[in-house]
Amino acid sequence: MYGDGERFHWDYYNSFVIQPMYVDLADLLAGEHPEIANMRETVIARATRYAVVLERMISPEGTYPIIGRSICYHFGAFQMLAQAALQHRLTEELSPEGVRCALTAVIDRTMSTEEMFDKEGWLLPGIYGYQPELAEPYINTGSVLAVGNIMNVGYEKVLLMQNDLNMNYSEIVSTYVYKVGLASGITDFSLSTAIGMFNSVINFIMLVIANQTSKKLSGNGIF
Repeated sequence: MYGDGERFHWDYYNSFVIQPMYVDLADLLAGEHPEIANMRETVIARATRYAVVLERMISPEGTYPIIGRSICYHFGAFQMLAQAALQHRLTEELSPEGVRCALTAVIDRTMSTEEMFDKEGWLLPGIYGYQPELAEPYINTGSVLAVGNIMNVGYEKVLLMQNDLNMNYSEIVSTYVYKVGLASGITDFSLSTAIGMFNSVINFIMLVIANQTSKKLSGNGIF
């Protein structure tokens, strides 16, 4: 297992992120860098061994140890095992078919209760049923910040796709500011600045609303 920070963490981040991505990068870049090519076999051997460890954690009933951070990712804890089976990088004692059966048991076990979903069918936080205390507050932070950027669409993409046929339907605030301020020939900087400031105000209002909603629902926010 690879360390996740200065101190040892007994969690599933070696399977969530570290080892699957390490294997993919080693496969992708081995032909480009001799140093990575020399590391590749060791990286794969470690991943194969870790996949065996993960498989041994699954009971016949489809349960597994609930340890460490981000446990609400459910069967994502076995991504390295699934990837090893997919890429045929298991040891001789394991078969891809057996691994698929074990992973199916985990999925059935963790998702079988109706309490995992709300009335609209949305997945709720928890391992088996609704357990909001297991959710991590930092997950909401990215969503709140993303809402605060909702009006900032990359205008270059829209601008390059605009033509006479879609001009009336594809105009957004960013492209309008660009045209008023630079491309129209009028160069009305004061108007384009005012529109840009209005756009920022809308983003801030959306950020405040999202933050208050997050604090009300989960007790966590960015301010």
